[in-house]
Amino acid sequence: DWFGVGCDGGTVVALDMRTGRDEYGNHIGNSMAGTLPSQLSGVAGLAKLWLFDNRISGTMPTELMELTRLEQLVLANSAPQEGLPGYYSAAPLPMSGTVPTQIAALEGLGVLALQYSSLSGTLPVEVTNATSLTKVFCNHNSVSGTVPPQLAKLGELGTLNFANNSLSGTMPTQFAELEALANLYLYTNSLSGTVP
Repeated sequence: DWFGVGCDGGTVVALDMRTGRDEYGNHIGNSMAGTLPSQLSGVAGLAKLWLFDNRISGTMPTELMELTRLEQLVLANSAPQEGLPGYYSAAPLPMSGTVPTQIAALEGLGVLALQYSSLSGTLPVEVTNATSLTKVFCNHNSVSGTVPPQLAKLGELGTLNFANNSLSGTMPTQFAELEALANLYLYTNSLSGTVP
């Protein structure tokens, strides 16, 4: 057995680098540091990549978008809260760059978690090709631009969190079509107008 490696019939299907939960129920990383190797794209059967609460830095390799069986992509950092078990006393090294447009290839992706990084730029409309998305967490970054109306194509989307970014403009009226949307977090942006 290798820590964090899940297999199915000899094929690696999961990499989960959490070590458990603390007394507060928060996920705990295992202090991995450095950048994501592009060679991860060679793990063709990978469905779950969880690197939550580690010290991942650098940019997101576009080669990750070749993992077309990916269902959960969690590259998020946790909120730095000094003194709480399971959290770093200083902010984790942030992942930077933009969300690759190649994310469109991940049609089976259900969970995308990129919060508490240093991602910037606009949200690529290509993300709407990942029509299986049910949860998107991109809060506490530096994402700018407007909220793409094309997000209304994500009919299974139940949670969308873009709080604490630099989004501007108004909420697209098309959001009224998101019948599955139960949790919408957009506070601490520069949005105006009303929610449809």
